[in-house]
This record gives sequence, C-alpha cells and structure tokens, in this order.
Amino acid sequence: MLDEIGWNPLKTASFATGLSRYIFQFIRFRVRSKKANIDQDLKISPILSDYAKEAGDSRSLYFLQDLSCSQYVLSKAPNRHIDIGSRLDGFVAQICASRPIEVMDIRPTETQIKNIYFTQADICKLKPELAESYDLVTSLHALEHIGLGRYGDPIDPNGFTKGLENCRRLARSQGEVLISLPIASTPKDTTEFNAQRIFSSKTILETLAHSFANDDLRWWCACDSSRRPISGSSAELLRSTLNDFRGVGFLATSWKKK
Repeated sequence: MLDEIGWNPLKTASFATGLSRYIFQFIRFRVRSKKANIDQDLKISPILSDYAKEAGDSRSLYFLQDLSCSQYVLSKAPNRHIDIGSRLDGFVAQICASRPIEVMDIRPTETQIKNIYFTQADICKLKPELAESYDLVTSLHALEHIGLGRYGDPIDPNGFTKGLENCRRLARSQGEVLISLPIASTPKDTTEFNAQRIFSSKTILETLAHSFANDDLRWWCACDSSRRPISGSSAELLRSTLNDFRGVGFLATSWKKK
C-alpha cells in the first residue's frame, strides 16, 4: 500500500540510520583531525549504506560467470586462445593476468594492455584465414547481442546463430569453444530489443546442440537466481539442472570440436 504512493518505510528507516551515523562520525573525525593537527580540505561526501553491505559483490552473475569460466580456462592452458566480445574488465582481465589472449570485438579500444592482443572485427564477417586457428575460443555474454544494433552491429535477427557458428569455425580440430549465455526459466527465448536476447532454460540445450551437433560437451556451469553455481561434465546432470532452473542466470558450456 505504502509502496504504491512512493514511500518505502524500510528504505526511510535505513536512510535515517545511515544519516545519523554519518553526522556522528563526521563530527568525531573533524574533532580528532584538529587535535592531531592534520592539514586537509575536509568536504562532505556521504556514503550512507556501505557499512551494512558484504565485502564486495560476490553474488553478481557476472562475477560468478567470469570466475567459473576463467578457472576452467586456466586449467586448460590453451596454446592459442581468442575471445569474442567478453568483458575486458572481467573475464579477459582475469586471463591476461597470467597468459596471453587474443580479443575480437566489433567496437574499438585505445587501451593497450600486456597479454591482450586486440582486433576490431565483426564475428559474423569472419576472415577465412582465421578458420581453425585456435585451441580455445571463448565468448561470455556477448553473442546474445549480435544483430540487435546495440553495439553498432548490423540489424540481423539471425545474428546470434551466425556468431555462434563462426565461433566454432575459429576452433581447430580437438579445440574447444566455451560459450556463456543469459538464460531464464521461460517457455521460449525472449528478445529484449535492443538490449539482449535471453534464452529459455527449457530449450537452450537444443539450441546449442544444433550448432555443436558433431562435438562433445566437455564442461558446463549453470547458475540461477539462487546464485549457487553448479558445474560438471555430465550431459544428464546438466539436463536435470536446467529442468530445476529458477529465475534468471547464465549457462556456460564448453564443446570439444571433432
């Protein structure tokens, strides 16, 4: 009832508690600074709720996805690894801290970082000479955007399928393709134009199996709204996990190309 008129009593109480705590601590800090003869420009810049939060956002889907996938990649130690469109400030950074990684993105970057070898390119317009060149191809939360125009790419309703197929083309025989996608416990896929596609947990395996029909599932990691990732290599366990999937989360799968 109160929410309908724009008032949340819990948020109001939390704000009042945080503000009173801030005022008390500000006064104490100013008094003690003067006693310590600290020369400073003291300004008011209130942050009222961080003291009550956990030490970092360890339940973020991006954090859990990037951590799970980077641990898998580092355990594989591929000779030549290319990533398509994953976050530079997440998964790519975790990999390049200890080993080289090639990165392809449709957007430019002026950043030059050790161990990152960047190419601006469209995965849907793959150069023939790149085919079958890599031991590992990764793409985390990127393919669902292809064809929606959000990042300057051409509008193409089949953009996801084309991008997925070209990721497979990049991998050499016996190489792996690691893909992570947003999924939800919905009866069918959803396109939130132009933000993203969200794939159905009921049909995502059929979607992936179509592109990787002749390949072997080597590893997977699924995480739903519970924020408790489950990983393994068994296809049967994956099907069971997806049947029990709740809310919104991600599914990462790695396929060995034959």
